[in-house]
Amino acid sequence: MGRSEQARRLLLVADQEHPNYHQSSDGGVDCNSSATGFLLFTAIVAATCSFTSGYCIGYSSPAEYGVLADLSLSMAEYSVFGSMLAVGGMIGALLSGKTADYFGHRTTMWIINVFFILGWLAIAFTKVSWLLDLGRLLQGIGIALTSYVGNIFIAEITPKNLRGGLMSLNSWMTGSGVAIVYLLGSVVKWRGLALIGSIPCLLQILCLFFIPESPRWLVKNGREKEFEGVLQRLRGKKADISPEAAEIKEYAEFIQLLSENKFLDLFQKKYARPITVAVGLMILTQFSGLTGYTFYMTNIFVLAGISSEAGYVTLAVVKILATTLAIFLIDKSGRRTLLMVSAAGTCLGSLLTGFSFLLQQDHHFWISVLALTGVSVYFVSFNLGISGIPWIIMSEIFPINVKGSAGSLCVLIFWISSWAVSYTFNFLLEWSSTGDTASSLSPPPASHLQGLYFLKDGNPNVSDNGNSDEERSHDQSSITPILVVSTFIAVCGSFCYGFAVGYSSTAESGIRKELDLSVSEYSVFGSIMTIGGMVGAISSGKVADYTGRKRTMWLSEIFCISGWLIIAFAKDVWWLYIGRLSLGVGVGLITYVVPVYIAEITPKNHRGGFTSAQQLMLSLGFALIYFIGNIIYWRTLSLIVLIPCILQLVGLFFIPESPRWLAKLDREKEFETTLQWLRGMNADISQEAIDIRDTLDLSQHNSKAKFLNLFQRKYAYPIFVGVGLMLLQQFGGTSAVAYYSSSIYVKANFSTIIGTTTAGIMQIPASIAGVLLLDISGRRRLLLVSSIGTCLSLVLVGLSFLFQELHYLEEITPILTFIGLLGYGVTFAVGMSGIPWVIMSEIFPLDVKASAGSLVTFVNWSGSWIVTYSFSFMLDWSSTGTFFFFAAVCGVTALFIWKWVPETKGRTLEEIQAAITRFPSEVC
Repeated sequence: MGRSEQARRLLLVADQEHPNYHQSSDGGVDCNSSATGFLLFTAIVAATCSFTSGYCIGYSSPAEYGVLADLSLSMAEYSVFGSMLAVGGMIGALLSGKTADYFGHRTTMWIINVFFILGWLAIAFTKVSWLLDLGRLLQGIGIALTSYVGNIFIAEITPKNLRGGLMSLNSWMTGSGVAIVYLLGSVVKWRGLALIGSIPCLLQILCLFFIPESPRWLVKNGREKEFEGVLQRLRGKKADISPEAAEIKEYAEFIQLLSENKFLDLFQKKYARPITVAVGLMILTQFSGLTGYTFYMTNIFVLAGISSEAGYVTLAVVKILATTLAIFLIDKSGRRTLLMVSAAGTCLGSLLTGFSFLLQQDHHFWISVLALTGVSVYFVSFNLGISGIPWIIMSEIFPINVKGSAGSLCVLIFWISSWAVSYTFNFLLEWSSTGDTASSLSPPPASHLQGLYFLKDGNPNVSDNGNSDEERSHDQSSITPILVVSTFIAVCGSFCYGFAVGYSSTAESGIRKELDLSVSEYSVFGSIMTIGGMVGAISSGKVADYTGRKRTMWLSEIFCISGWLIIAFAKDVWWLYIGRLSLGVGVGLITYVVPVYIAEITPKNHRGGFTSAQQLMLSLGFALIYFIGNIIYWRTLSLIVLIPCILQLVGLFFIPESPRWLAKLDREKEFETTLQWLRGMNADISQEAIDIRDTLDLSQHNSKAKFLNLFQRKYAYPIFVGVGLMLLQQFGGTSAVAYYSSSIYVKANFSTIIGTTTAGIMQIPASIAGVLLLDISGRRRLLLVSSIGTCLSLVLVGLSFLFQELHYLEEITPILTFIGLLGYGVTFAVGMSGIPWVIMSEIFPLDVKASAGSLVTFVNWSGSWIVTYSFSFMLDWSSTGTFFFFAAVCGVTALFIWKWVPETKGRTLEEIQAAITRFPSEVC
C-alpha cells in the first residue's frame, strides 16, 4: 500500500499540481548530488549533437552567396534549400519520441550522427540543387532527433540540483555551433564549411562508446542490473543511490501499469496544462523570428548596410557570452525569470532592428550601427533564455509514460513553425523590412567582404588610401586555407602562454593549502616563470635562426609539456619551481617565435590581424584558466592545457617553414614553393619574392649578424621603440594584475570568483575587437586608446584603495576596484597586450632580427620578473601607491607612443625595415 501510494503521490505531483515534479524537496527521485567527472563527460558528449545542430542552423546564412553563385540558384530556390531543414525537422519530430523509446537514447544519438554526416557530404559534393536540398533534409531529421533526445537524455541522467545548468549545455553548444560557422564562414568556402561540420559528428560517434544509456530508459525496459550500475557510475562510487533507485523503479512501474503510452493519451485533461505550455513555447519561439534571423542573416546585413564579416564576428561573440551566462543563471534565477527577461530583450532587439530599416532612407552611419545593435540585443536576449529553456521545460514537465509522444508533438510543432518562417522570410524581407523595401537583395560588393567596416563611403573600388583595386591588386593577397591553418597551429603555443600566466592566480589557494606554502614561497613560484622566460628569451632569436621557426616551436612545446607534467605531479615546492621554470623557458621561446613566424608568412594587408591572433589565443587561454580555475583541481588544470600543446606538436608536421628564413639560408626552391603554397597556387608571387631577396641581400651585405651589430646608429630607432614598448608594457602592471588578481580582489573585499570569471570572459571580445581593428585603425591609434584606457582604469583602482584607507564610500570601493580591473583588462587586451609584439616582429631586418628579438623578449621577461616578484611587497606597502605608479607608467606610455612609435599598417616587412633604418650610401 505504502509503495503504491508513494508512486501515486509522485504521479499526482508530476501531472496535476506542479509540472516540475523533479523540483520536490522530499528526498525523492533527484536527490542533491555533486557533479562527478563521469557525469560531466557524459553530458558534454551528449551535447555535441547540439553543437552540430547549431552549425547546421547557422550554415545557410554565411554560405548563401557562395551557393547562389556556384550553383546559379534563384532566391526562390535558395529559400527552398533553407526551409528544407524545417521539412526534415518535421519528419524527425514524428520519429523522435518513438525512436528514442525503442532504440534507447544513446543508439538514437548514433543514428543522429549518421544523418548529419550524410547531409554534410551531400552538400559538400553536390553539383545540382536537388542534392543540396536532400542534404539539408537529412540534417533537419538529425536536428529534430537531437532537439528531443539531447535534452531528454541529459535530464534523465542528472540530479535535480544540477539539471538546469547541465541541460543548458545544449543551448550553449547550439549557440557555439552557430558562432563557429559564422566565424569560419567569413574565410572558408561553403563546401569547406560543410566538410568541417562533419568533424564533431565523427568525434561524438567515437565518444558514445564510453558513455552509458539513460538509467530511466534502462529501468523502463526491465534492465535493472544495468540500471543500478549506470546510476552508481553517474552519481559516484561512494554515493548512496538506493533511495533514488527505489523511487525511479516505483514510479516507472506505476506509470507503465497506468498507461499503454498511446498518442491519444496526451489529450487527457490532466495533460492539458503541460501540453499548452510546451506547444505554446515552441510556437512563440519560432514566430519571434529565430529561424528568419539565423538562416538569412546575410540578407539582413546587406539590407542594413553592415559588413557581413563584422556582423558575423559580433554575433558569434555575443552568442557565446550570452549562452555561457545562461548556464550560470538558470539554476539560480529560475526558468520563468530568465524567460521573461529573454522575451523582453528579443522584443526590444527586434524593435531596434525594425526602426533602423524604417529610417534607412536617411543613409546615416548610425542607422547601420542601430541595426547591428538591434540584432545583437536580439541574439543576446534569445540565447539568455528562449533558446534553450523551452527545451528544458519540455523535458521536465511530461511523465515518462507520455514523454515520447509529447516530445514528438512538441518537436513537430517547433519544426512546422520553423518551416513557415524560414520559407516566407526572404519574401517578407523583399516585400518590406519594416514597411518599405530598403534595397535589393543582390550580393554585397567586394568591399563589404574585404574590410570590416560597417559602411563603405564613396566609390567601392577605392581603398582607404585612395588607390584603386587595380592599383593594389598586385600587393594584396587573399587568405588561403594553409595560411589560416599555419597561423592557428602557431598560436596554439600562445594559448599555452595565456594559460600559464593566469594559472598562478586561480591555483593559489589550492597549491598553498595542499603543499603548505608561505606567501613568500608562492611568490617565488609565481615569479620563477619569468626567470625561465628570460632564459628562453636570451636564446630565442639564435635558436629560431639556427634551427628554424618550426623547430623552435617544437622545442618550446617540449619545455611547456615537461613543465605542466612536473607541476601536475609535484609533491613538494622544489618540483613546483622546476616545472614553472621549464614552463617559463618554453613561453620565453614562444613570445618571440610565434609573432615572428606569423609576420613572415602573412601578406601585408592581413599581417596585423593574423599576427594579433596570437594575442587572441593568449587571451583565450587566460580567460579559460580564469573561467574554470575556480572549479577545477589545480593538478587537473595542469593536465588540461596539455591538449593545445600536443595539438601544436602534431600540427607542426603539416605546416610550412617561414619562407623568409628559407630565403636567408639560400634554400631557393623551398622558398619559392612555400611562398606559392601560402599565397595560393594561382597567385603571382614574383614581385614579393624579388622584394624579399633584395632586402635580404642588402641586409646581409651590411652585417655579419653579430649581437654587437644591434648597437649601430642605424638600428637605434627600432631598438629604442621595441625595448621601450616592452618595458612600458610590463611596468604598466600587466604581470601584476594577471598573476595576482585574486590577491587584489581579496584586498578589495570583492568576490574572487566573480572578479576572475568576469575578467576572463571579457578578455575574449576585447581581444577579438583588437584583431578586427588592427588592420583598419592601425597600430598607433589602437595603442594610444589602449594606454589611455589602462591609465584611467588604474587611476580608478588606486582611488578605490585610497577611499578604503580613508574609510570613505566603503560600500562602493569593492565595486570601483572591480570596474577598474575589468576596464584595465579590456583596454589592455585591445592594444597594449599584443601590438608591441606585432611591431617587434615587423621593424627589425632579418640580419639582426634574431639578436634584436632576443634582446626585446629578454627585456620584457626581465620587467615581468621585477614586477611579479615585487608586487606582493608593494601591495603590502601601499595599495594606493602601487596602482597610481602603474597608472603613471601607462600615461608615459601614451606619450611614448604618440611621439616615437611608427605606423606599420599596410606596408610590407621590407618597406618598413627600409624606412626605419638607413643603409650605407655605397650599398643603396
